[in-house]
Amino acid sequence: MAQTTYRAGIIGLARMGSWWDDKLRETTPLEVPSSHAGMYTACPRTELVAGCDLDAEKRETFARRWGVGAVYADYREMLARESLNVVSIVTSWASVQGDIAAHVAASGVKGMYCEKPMATSVEQISRIVDLCRDRHVAVVVPYIRRYNPRYATVRELVGSGVIGQLRSIHATAVASLLHAGTHYFDIMNYLSGDPEPAWCVGRLEDTSHIKADSWSRQDPSGSGYFECRDGVRYTFDGASGGPASFLLSGTAGRIWVLNEARDILLWRTKGAANGVAVETIAPAEQSQSLMYAGLEDLVHAMDTGETTRCNAEQAARTLEMALAIHESQRLGNARVDFPLQNRSLSVDTW
Repeated sequence: MAQTTYRAGIIGLARMGSWWDDKLRETTPLEVPSSHAGMYTACPRTELVAGCDLDAEKRETFARRWGVGAVYADYREMLARESLNVVSIVTSWASVQGDIAAHVAASGVKGMYCEKPMATSVEQISRIVDLCRDRHVAVVVPYIRRYNPRYATVRELVGSGVIGQLRSIHATAVASLLHAGTHYFDIMNYLSGDPEPAWCVGRLEDTSHIKADSWSRQDPSGSGYFECRDGVRYTFDGASGGPASFLLSGTAGRIWVLNEARDILLWRTKGAANGVAVETIAPAEQSQSLMYAGLEDLVHAMDTGETTRCNAEQAARTLEMALAIHESQRLGNARVDFPLQNRSLSVDTW
């Protein structure tokens, strides 16, 4: 039986939409393709047929580079004319992405690949989630560590019970809460089995040293504490710099995750001659672009009706967690319960 070839369009034709692979070839060639145009061109199940951008020069460059004749300044016109099956949303500001995502979800597409964060408020992203559920739209939001075999190794270690019952995860170097911090919230959720958050308390880090017109001034880093409904605790540190790391603590040991899970240390108390046994764990190896793995997941979901590993509901949860830190700060660093009651609280980011 012949497989469907899905017609693909991209909204936003700059870096991630079109040319990001040029940079990656110089630094991390394994991650090629990661641009949305590159992925749709490489995937045998998709055909890149249209693109949209407000900038005429970007439209012309995209059309010439990718051999796409249908380029638009208005995404609504593209959706109306091109009979698209799958659409990528790769615009700059999250508020714009959220508005576009609602239109795309209602347009009749089967799939949507939307860059993170997907929206700026609980109210906005809840509308998107509802539309996608009601209209059976498969969604990938690329919190790409979920596709990384190295982090899968860590999750499997936790699931095996080697550190006993997981009690807490501590993350260091949490950057801007929406732009980057949602990545950290998501991987903590993934490693702990996606529990529901119960409450949190947090603070925003000082932004006085950041230029007033910088996007990171309105989307600062933050620190805080979460309790989940299954009893797992998260702590995260937005005050220290450097690459992110994670410490998973259980009733019988700990797992230290460094260097994007290239280095995994297992500390165990059970059977240790001197109280603690330390073992270096070899992670599973990555064999392809993580962004492309997300596209394969999306195509599979469009084929089968199954959910994806990075779906809209998970994206909504990570956004709500980031916004809860802002709400705690607004309330004088008070406890904030989930679900977040201030659904209109909105923080935009690049």
